[in-house]
Amino acid sequence: MDTKKAAAWFIIGIMVLSIAGFIGGGLSSGNKTTSTIQEFNGYTFTRENNQWAVTIAGQKYGFAYLPQELQTITLPLDVSSWRNKEKIYLVEDSWTIDSFTPQNSLNLLGAVFSANNVRLQKACLNAKDCPDLPIVSCSSSALVVRSASFNTTETKLSSDNQCFILEAVSPPELERTTERIIYQFLGVMQ
Repeated sequence: MDTKKAAAWFIIGIMVLSIAGFIGGGLSSGNKTTSTIQEFNGYTFTRENNQWAVTIAGQKYGFAYLPQELQTITLPLDVSSWRNKEKIYLVEDSWTIDSFTPQNSLNLLGAVFSANNVRLQKACLNAKDCPDLPIVSCSSSALVVRSASFNTTETKLSSDNQCFILEAVSPPELERTTERIIYQFLGVMQ
């Protein structure tokens, strides 16, 4: 047998084995479209596209974390009362670690609020270095998001009158806390 024929048979053999491996691997791994289902407080969460999906009042929401994974986070204000508000003010300090993830967390919060007829309005607590935004005080319902100081290793949640102050140590911590706020806002958690 000449080298051209041997090389052709070798390539054909590799292709057949690759296809067989692909098909066999697909069959042995089971049905990947089957979702994992979790229950919490009467709500059913289904794993879809790397998120936990839940339908509440006809609206579908996607989360990175299940409620039971966030039970250790205690909120200083009852944010479920925000459902009755026309708008909630969002005061953001500059984020020094990574601006992409915090924006995703805050965008999710804004989308959930909007789906429930509550507007998330950007604002400032003081006029210094404030762009063209409303100046609010803590007599109005507001969420103040700050990056935590560098000498702390834990996220801090506190309140000042009607301001919910969130000082996150990292973008993942901001995401966890934001989802905890959303779960209480939607009535999934207390």
